[in-house]
Amino acid sequence: MTNSTIQETKAAYSERAAKLLRDWYETRDEIARAPETVEGPHAELLTNAQRAEAAYQQKASRARAEAESRRRQYLKLTGERNDAIRSRAKSLHKEVYAVENADVLSRAALATDAQLGAMPRPRAPRSSGGPSSRWRSKGS
Repeated sequence: MTNSTIQETKAAYSERAAKLLRDWYETRDEIARAPETVEGPHAELLTNAQRAEAAYQQKASRARAEAESRRRQYLKLTGERNDAIRSRAKSLHKEVYAVENADVLSRAALATDAQLGAMPRPRAPRSSGGPSSRWRSKGS
């Protein structure tokens, strides 16, 4: 993800987050539709209402476990996205604002307007096809 743009990173995250959410709804529906049997040594002594309540509790427990699992996956996914965006922003900052050496800055700070106009523009080290190539004029 580090070579992709911030927008591409966000789009990939959105797709994965949407899939995670769709999967959760499908799992929740499967849990709701699945028949739940109440077993145990005294299961035959339960009334229909008690059986229904026990089945509901079992399904709710499974749903909570699945929800917690999906929540952990979502938090991990969000953390990965945030790290990728932070990394890309740092690399862009270096690419845009990097200066070859401090001498260039000191000359620029003490230069007159005419001297500034005559100074060659310093270029940051280029990464593979970074976006700054689009910002440079064709003559430079």
